[in-house]
Amino acid sequence: MTIDGNSVIRNAAEGVLNTSAVPDMAVDGLSFVGGANAFILSFASTSVAMHVDINHMKVTDGQSLGVYATGNFQLTAANTTFARLNAPAIMPSGSGTVSLDNVTLTDCRYAVMILGVTESAGLTAKMRNVTVSGGHYAAVTATAMSHDSFDFGTPLSPGNNAFHSTHATTDCEHANFTFTQPAEMIVPAVSNPWDASQQGADNLGHYFAPSAPGVLLVSSATGPNYCAASGNAGSLMLAGSM
Repeated sequence: MTIDGNSVIRNAAEGVLNTSAVPDMAVDGLSFVGGANAFILSFASTSVAMHVDINHMKVTDGQSLGVYATGNFQLTAANTTFARLNAPAIMPSGSGTVSLDNVTLTDCRYAVMILGVTESAGLTAKMRNVTVSGGHYAAVTATAMSHDSFDFGTPLSPGNNAFHSTHATTDCEHANFTFTQPAEMIVPAVSNPWDASQQGADNLGHYFAPSAPGVLLVSSATGPNYCAASGNAGSLMLAGSM
C-alpha cells in the first residue's frame, strides 16, 4: 500500500492505524496537523514483519503520539519532521528494526523513545542525521534489553545527530540522552554534537576519546547531555577512534 500525493490529515483521533491488515506500506508526502495519534503500527506476527517506509512526512501540533510501532516491524523514516507534539514523537517498542535518517524534532514533549521489551526477539535501532531541539523532557530515551542493538553513531559511521533539546537540569527526565542497558552492553553514540560545555563536551558540543585509538565510555553520570537511568548496568560510547 502506498500513500502519497501531499495529503493532509487534520485533527484526527487516529491518522493512520495499521494493525497488520497491510503488512507493507510506503508513505511519502503525508502531513498530520493537530489531532491525537498520527501514525500507529501494530503487527503481532512472529514470523513475518510489517514493512513501513516513511518519507517526507510532517507531524505538527498533535496531542498524542507521532509514530508508534509495536510488535514485529521494519520501520524506516527519512526526511521527516515533527514539531510541538504532546507525547513521544517516535516510539518503537518490540521486535525488528527501526532506522531514522534526516529527521528533525522540535519542541516535542519527548522526541524519541526506543524501548526494548523482554519478551521480544530483539530490537535493532539506528539513528543518523537526526536533530532534536527544544522539548519538555528527554530528547532520546533508549532502553535496551540483552538481545537489542542500538546504534547512534560509530567511529566508522558517524552519527551526525544533534542533541540540543531541553534544559539545564541534571535529572534523567530532562537530559538530552537517557539510557538504560544491561551489563557489558555498549551503545555507540559517536560524532554527535551535544550541548556545548556540558559534562565534558567542548565549546562546540563535541566529545573526544582520551587517546587514539581509544574510546570514551560513560556508565553512571547524570547531567543535561546524558544520564544513566536507574538500573543501568551498561555504557554509552560518546567518542572513539580506530
